[in-house]
Amino acid sequence: MDQIGAIDEIPVLFEAEEDLLFGVLTRPPDSARGIGVILHQGAGIFHTNHNRTWVCLSRRLARLGYHALRYDYHGVGESTGSVPGYDLLAPFTVDLRCALRCLEEFGVNRFVVMGSCFGGRTALALAQDGPGIAGVIVLDLPLDERTASPPGARRAGALQTRVPAILADLEAVVLRGIHLLLVYGSEDESYAGLRKEAFNDLERILRQASPPSAIRVLDGRLHGLPDLKIQMALADLTVSWLSESVGRGND
Repeated sequence: MDQIGAIDEIPVLFEAEEDLLFGVLTRPPDSARGIGVILHQGAGIFHTNHNRTWVCLSRRLARLGYHALRYDYHGVGESTGSVPGYDLLAPFTVDLRCALRCLEEFGVNRFVVMGSCFGGRTALALAQDGPGIAGVIVLDLPLDERTASPPGARRAGALQTRVPAILADLEAVVLRGIHLLLVYGSEDESYAGLRKEAFNDLERILRQASPPSAIRVLDGRLHGLPDLKIQMALADLTVSWLSESVGRGND
């Protein structure tokens, strides 16, 4: 599953304001599509993700002709800087925008951004106006009170403040005509919260999508990618969705 073969994998360093961010770029051996997939972890998780999920997925994508970039946010892993905390109203769009520029230096001009929870929120925030973004994959989009509130601060107004902001970003991405995939786990608290609290708003937004957007629910717990079964299911879904949407016409 994890054989490198002829895939070219190199470390990269790029600036994001005053910080220097570390990443790993996995390049296809041949027949590159000119599409880069940027893999965003959740808050505070290294660029490898749990069980090296992003590593395995990057190499699989490279074999299919995609460039894949995984990197550490500022203040995380091998990148410089510090992070006093994570706030869904303040996603790390500067880091992501600089990651796009890094990929452009390798001849990539179309991008798919894939992010989990906080990483997905960051992807949505940038995709409203980010250059060359063709697709967004969001895992465990935080539309429930548990994930919408900062740790230890489940105050009354948190859900009312954060969820509308996230929905507004989601609608802006849909109206821009970007391919969109939302993925949940059947056992995630965020999925239960979505069904009972925000499903109507989300459904209304997705009805506007052209090209069509999709919601997929994987069996088990997706948040944190805790086990091999869900990791492999996510990889399979990612590859098939890319082929059917952003990658169509480039096969």
